[in-house]
Amino acid sequence: MRIDVTPKVVARLSLSRTLTRPDYTALSAAQLLGAEYHESHVNDLEIVYHVPLLRRITAVVREVKPSIILTHSPQDYMEDHMACARLAVSAAFTHGMPNFETTPPTATYAHDVTIYHAMPHGLRT
Repeated sequence: MRIDVTPKVVARLSLSRTLTRPDYTALSAAQLLGAEYHESHVNDLEIVYHVPLLRRITAVVREVKPSIILTHSPQDYMEDHMACARLAVSAAFTHGMPNFETTPPTATYAHDVTIYHAMPHGLRT
């Protein structure tokens, strides 16, 4: 089983910059699990839903080929958490669409991807 860990959005690790605390925490978790770490493409609080970012995230999904994606709740108190959830859903949806171009270009694949959302903040049972 392949486990991939991200601080917020799947991406590539660039060792040319200093890791922030969320990056370091995610990297440590990945090492503990024997997983591959993927750095975020955007800074915290700067995640917005737009096609150029979706193209980059879909490229990572196509490369990683996850069977499960864990993401934020689509209803959250933080706007960037909701954008992250929307991007994750769209990337999972477009992973098999050859007419959706990615950055960098990546091949599609035909396996199912199941998405699990976190519970919304403040939800009580």
